[in-house]
Amino acid sequence: MTHSTKLLLMSLLALIMCMQSQARAQDVKVANETTIYLVRHAEKELDQGDDPHLTELGKRRAVLWAQVLKHVDLDAVYSTQTIRTQATALPIADAQQLKVQNYEAMPNNVADFASANIGKKIVMVGHSNTVPHWVNAFLGEDAYSDLSEDDYSNLFIVTLSNNAKSAQRLYVPLSQPE
Repeated sequence: MTHSTKLLLMSLLALIMCMQSQARAQDVKVANETTIYLVRHAEKELDQGDDPHLTELGKRRAVLWAQVLKHVDLDAVYSTQTIRTQATALPIADAQQLKVQNYEAMPNNVADFASANIGKKIVMVGHSNTVPHWVNAFLGEDAYSDLSEDDYSNLFIVTLSNNAKSAQRLYVPLSQPE
C-alpha cells in the first residue's frame, strides 16, 4: 500500500469513527439510528457469463472494504446472491465474525428492510445499477444515478434516524500494486 493510500484510508477511518462518536454523543435518538454502508461488488472477470468471479484486483478491493469498515461495529452484512457480491461481502463479514445474509437486488421491499434493521449498522453489497437505487429508496428521493461499469470505488453511507434521512458518498480508491 502506498503512503498516500494509507493516509487516505486512515482519513476515511477517522471520518467514520468521528461520525460514530458524534452519534453516540447524541441523546436517546441514537437507539433508533440506522446506518447503512452500501458498496458495489469489486472488480469482476469480464466475458465470464452472467455470474463472474472477482479478478485479483477485485479480491484486493474486497479486503480493502473490510479494512475500511473494521472499526465499525456491524450488526449485519448483506449481499445479493451473485458470486461477485458474495465474494466482496465475505471479507467484511469474516472480519466482523458475521455471516453474509442475502437480499433482493432491487429495492422493492425498502420499508420492510429498513424496519428489520432499525438501530443497526449494516453493509449492503450490490451492483452498479442497484446500489444507487437502494440509496435513493432509503432517502425517498432520486439523488444518485447508476454507477459506471468501471466504477468500484464508492462507499455510500445512509443514516436513518426518526424522520431524518441523509446520505454521503465517499470515494475510496484502490492503489495499484507497488
